[in-house]
Amino acid sequence: MKTVRIFLLSFLLVYLPHLVCSQDYEPMAQDHNRWIVNTSDENNLSIHDLWEYFINGDTTVNGTDYYKVYYRDLLVTQNGPPYEAENDYQLFGFLRDDIENRKVYAIQLEENGNNCAPGEEVLLYDFSLTIGDTMTSCIFDPIYNNIIQNINSTTRFGYSTLYFSAVYSYYEGIGSEFGLFEMSFIPVKTGRDRQNEIPSLHRFCRQDSCSLVVSVDKPEYHSDIRISPNPANAFIHIESDTPGDIHTIIIRDMLGNEVLRKKSNNSGKIEFNTSMLSKGVYLVTVLDRNGLVRTTEKILVK
Repeated sequence: MKTVRIFLLSFLLVYLPHLVCSQDYEPMAQDHNRWIVNTSDENNLSIHDLWEYFINGDTTVNGTDYYKVYYRDLLVTQNGPPYEAENDYQLFGFLRDDIENRKVYAIQLEENGNNCAPGEEVLLYDFSLTIGDTMTSCIFDPIYNNIIQNINSTTRFGYSTLYFSAVYSYYEGIGSEFGLFEMSFIPVKTGRDRQNEIPSLHRFCRQDSCSLVVSVDKPEYHSDIRISPNPANAFIHIESDTPGDIHTIIIRDMLGNEVLRKKSNNSGKIEFNTSMLSKGVYLVTVLDRNGLVRTTEKILVK
């Protein structure tokens, strides 16, 4: 009998993580998923900053399908939802799941305080790992060995998920305890009476099942100007149903340097070749015939 118990215990220790991970995979990149992230200090935990990621629509980068991730700041409040937007949505990057291999990849269009290189695809989360494996990601501090200590089925923000317990823990289909793209870290005091701010995943909502924000929640609601494709490989097309909306196009690099300026013929459409631009992230500003800014959007030139 003792031998049987030892065998069963050994079996569970070896195969239970595999059995848990073999359940249906919950993708992280789903249209209308929403993440609310905040920062607070390490003592009183009052909220200092509040922002949102929102998935809206899909695109293709180098032949691979991604969902588009938008970002905007929210008005800081110590109360719970609903929240109000402080500014408009800006395209932040792209997210995709490798469902067969249970991994999440991303392309950021700008720096975010983590170690992920802007404009490059990176492995963000790996849910194929088992106990004893090491999770390596550009959002986890490399000075710590992020070894998976345990994997459990749990509930987070009302959703059933798998919890990967490590120095930097994370949840299948949701993200880490620190946010979506946020750098996970262990705060250390750097001077007298000085405190580090700690990022935290404040709220999460899947698809259309919640109302965390009270203002209009469509990323491109503020303009009927369409800029495509994004990312761009050869040409960028800018068009509007109102011809006077598009008069001058200004393209700047992420340092604010103007690299291209072009005027339209008042047809409501304009096209330019991106071959003269180096690969990277740029800001496209559209001015109307009165010189007013109609929209500014980030584009990725591949």
